[in-house]
Amino acid sequence: RRIKKEIIILHYTKSSILNKNVSKLGFGTLQIGGPTIFGGKQIGMGKVDQKQAINSINLAVENGINFFDTADIYGKGLSETILTKALGSRINDVIICTKFGNRELSEHKSSYDFSSHWLESVLNESLKRLRRDYIDIFLFHSPPDDFDWNQYDFTALEKLKDQGKIISYGVSCHSYRGAERLLNFENISALEFIYNIIDRRIESKVLNHQNIKNKTTIARVPLCMGFLSGKYFKQFPNYNSNDFRSNIKREHSDWIVESVRKLGFLNKLEGGISASAIRFCLSNDKISTIIPGMRNTEQVQRNLEAENLGPLSLTEIERIRYLIPDVHPDW
Repeated sequence: RRIKKEIIILHYTKSSILNKNVSKLGFGTLQIGGPTIFGGKQIGMGKVDQKQAINSINLAVENGINFFDTADIYGKGLSETILTKALGSRINDVIICTKFGNRELSEHKSSYDFSSHWLESVLNESLKRLRRDYIDIFLFHSPPDDFDWNQYDFTALEKLKDQGKIISYGVSCHSYRGAERLLNFENISALEFIYNIIDRRIESKVLNHQNIKNKTTIARVPLCMGFLSGKYFKQFPNYNSNDFRSNIKREHSDWIVESVRKLGFLNKLEGGISASAIRFCLSNDKISTIIPGMRNTEQVQRNLEAENLGPLSLTEIERIRYLIPDVHPDW
């Protein structure tokens, strides 16, 4: 039995109001952008097989997944392009969330740019790649946690809403600290943040806030960048240089793997620790959708099976909290 929470987003288009139910299990597309050097840094997650990526999107849609999270810099537009190839005439039948704000200045330099001129320019490019005339959710992409939102002029975004080119906008937060500062902004209708078994900091000050009920909440990296895998009970990860995870500090990656190993009881549950990690996020009724990356049909099928298993028990969740009480002190 498929267990999912559904929320309703009202879409004000030129011709009508469309109601779209958002699947609790969504689809992250960073992985299908392939290796990407942006401003001199690797931001991709290794080689991608486009045929497999397209098959994974098709399988997801066929099984009720209708929320797709992407960004203009994932593969420098490649993830949006692959999404369009896969969806074809179904492109307007799903919820698409894309991001803006990272600007490449040269081969070795990039910066944030949330100006009205830049956001309109990159929005139009995303719409062209997606072959759409509107975006469901348009997100600021990881602005600094101390970004001065009180001084930011949202006029351009409100104008784009009035024009029907975006339905809503929000922020993909750098950390829980940034998300906390946005809770009182009524115009920010969506918050995307890190949430997984290893890093649960978003729970206390954000998910428990009274204003969170007015936001679409999107949980990213539910599998902790792929570290929540049964294979790491026997080995340590060794990522290629075309994968940004190869640049994670060794002390941090070692800490994550050691934390995963403390959760061995989850690997004994049906589907193993990866399924348990998905089930943990799905257990939280304050999360609108979670967006694990899925680069092939096997990963899609595993995540669907995890959804079918339903939420973890309260006993299992409490045991997780006891075994992993906090994050690495550097975080």
